[in-house]
Order: sequence, then structure tokens, then C-alpha cells
Amino acid sequence: MPGRDSRNRQRQEHEERNPFGICTWQDVSRCADCPVGDALNCRFNRGDLLYFLAGFLPPAIAVVAGMMRGGFGWYLVGKRKF
Repeated sequence: MPGRDSRNRQRQEHEERNPFGICTWQDVSRCADCPVGDALNCRFNRGDLLYFLAGFLPPAIAVVAGMMRGGFGWYLVGKRKF
């Protein structure tokens, strides 16, 4: 059957790209019964990204501003000031 052959080929390609069965590469529908799904961030979540940026950006902006005020701003772009 042509449909069965294409599914087998897709399954083989998937196993070649994901030989260890990493859950991030599997379909989202298979994550529903994952026992560690709540504790493990294996899928992209916009809320997690915003939480990270809220904690990272304020100190990073302060560091960059401090380097520029201190005269070390050229090191941020990779040029030396002689």
C-alpha cells in the first residue's frame, strides 16, 4: 500500500533524526501522558521566555550602561581603543 510505505519511510526518517527518542522532537500529542511534563521545560513556552527576560535584561542593561559610562564601550563591539 502506498500510504503504509510513506508512513514507514517517515518513521524511519524520524528515527534517524532522533535515535534516542528525545521527547522534544516527538509530536505534542505524545506529551499528554508524560510523567515529568510539568517539571521539565521540553517545549517552547512564551511565558518561560518572558520570565527569563524579566530577570536577565535589567542587570544586562545596567552592565552595558556601566561599561559605556566607564569608557569600556568599545569592548562591546570588539574594537580596542588605543
